[in-house]
Parts: sequence; C-alpha cells; structure tokens
Amino acid sequence: MAGGRRPAVAGYNARAANDGKLGVDLMQWQLSLARGWDTLRFGDISVETKDGQHRFRIAVNPGGLRPDQFTVQLYAGPTGEIGLKSEILDACKSSAERSGNIVYSVCCPAKRATTDYTARLVPSNTGALVPLEAGQILWQ
Repeated sequence: MAGGRRPAVAGYNARAANDGKLGVDLMQWQLSLARGWDTLRFGDISVETKDGQHRFRIAVNPGGLRPDQFTVQLYAGPTGEIGLKSEILDACKSSAERSGNIVYSVCCPAKRATTDYTARLVPSNTGALVPLEAGQILWQ
C-alpha cells in the first residue's frame, strides 16, 4: 500500500469501528455547529504590551455551542516588509464572566504590532479534519 493512503485508511477504520460511533459523533458535532455557529459572539478584546510580550484577552460568548466545540485563535498574516510568516496562536481559557462570556488569553513576543493580529474562532474536534469537515471561521 502506498504511504499516502495509510492516514486515510486509518481514519476510515477509526470512524467505522464500534458500529461507526466516531462517524456518528462527528455527524452530530457538525449538525450542532450548523445550528449554533451563528450564535457565537466576540466580546471585548484587549491587549497589554509589557516586558517584550503582547498579552491578549479575548472575550467570547459561546451562544448555543459548548466551549469544547471551537478554538479561539490569534492570527497574523505574513508580511514581506519584515520577513514575518503567518502566525496562528491558540488561546487558553482563563476565566468566565457573569455576562456568560468566557475570557481567553494568549501571549506572544512583541515583534509585531498588535494591529497585525486578529482573533478568530474555528471549529474544534479531535476526530475531525478541520477545515475540510467544518469550514466555519468567525473573524473578530
């Protein structure tokens, strides 16, 4: 068997095992995303630069989704002026607010301007091939 097919076969086998339980779970996750994705909202986003680090605080209202169904990321595109490549940084859940928002935080070196970064929400599921099986992205 060619080396390029092994991941596909392993993925199929994992989804077909246990009477297709993983496949069914993924389908339910996709349906849940389809129903609830439009209810996600960004709250306040702030940044503090100190000691050569940017610290971003990103508030998210999960709406009809559970926090484990999406990932909060900070994205900065490539820039030829100073030779920086794209950066995608996963944020960590840090606290919950009374408003229902969940606050996420992420730190990065202050090599770029804070305005180079944009927060985004992307689907998250360890068994899914994102963005192939869930292409939603909510940009700040």
